[in-house]
Amino acid sequence: MFVTGLYQISMRVRDSTNRVIRAIDADTQGPYHVIDIENISSIPRQARVLASLPFGTARLEFHVNPATGEACSPHTVATTSDRWWGDTSIMNRFVRLHVECLVTRNGGLPAFDEPLQCDEILDRRGNTQWQPRYIVPFQMTINVR
Repeated sequence: MFVTGLYQISMRVRDSTNRVIRAIDADTQGPYHVIDIENISSIPRQARVLASLPFGTARLEFHVNPATGEACSPHTVATTSDRWWGDTSIMNRFVRLHVECLVTRNGGLPAFDEPLQCDEILDRRGNTQWQPRYIVPFQMTINVR
């Protein structure tokens, strides 16, 4: 868990049954990189999370909207990338939401401790412009078989 001034953040990788997993291989069903974010300020706000694979797409890849880079559902036409972003809805105080992106095995040699990273948090109140809030980077790792 990581705390920035206005948010508490944690990360995990889950499978299609919503179980937290520690490894991904070609047979893993529906693995998602999940970033949980909680508004710990007293003002309702919306957050945008930017995430990446710091080592690139040699072993893993995210599935994103080809036009925007936004995280895609598994039923959407997607391109692969080493970056993605996702928005929460407006969060009141102490509300925890999550954003997630499909992440899959992409060939390459197996590796222990492949990093997935939350790079930056932007936020806004109401319909204002997105404001860079925190350049995190905050990492977790997963084994790639």
